Amino acid sequence: MVKAADNPELRLSAEIISQRYCEGDVELDGLDLELKLRYENVGNQSLILYKGSDQIVQVIVSQSHEDAVAGRNELNATLSWYTSDGSAWRVDESSLSKAFVILSPREVYETKTEARVFVTREGVNRIIGAVGDGEH
Repeated sequence: MVKAADNPELRLSAEIISQRYCEGDVELDGLDLELKLRYENVGNQSLILYKGSDQIVQVIVSQSHEDAVAGRNELNATLSWYTSDGSAWRVDESSLSKAFVILSPREVYETKTEARVFVTREGVNRIIGAVGDGEH
């Protein structure tokens, strides 16, 4: 029998490094974010983390921390991403260390990535896939 304490656990936190507001059309603008992602092994087993992609595939936005914890989200959008050349990955020891990191218990792996969030302008009706104006 596997006890809950034996289950691997990975904690992800994100910190905004920089943000840039990009003017769009009369209803919608963009917010480009540069993020620092921090992966922490909070379990008691080593974890193998794939680091070959720094793409954000889902964005969830809430009005407050309390709303986020309660699952009250203003935006929950899955993003699409594609590889450009479709080339085969040649597997060897050096390519494995480039694509994976082993996190022992309490170890941390950090990386940077970028994400874009679409934001409606003040007074514009709700647009699916965009965040309303105001603080979040």
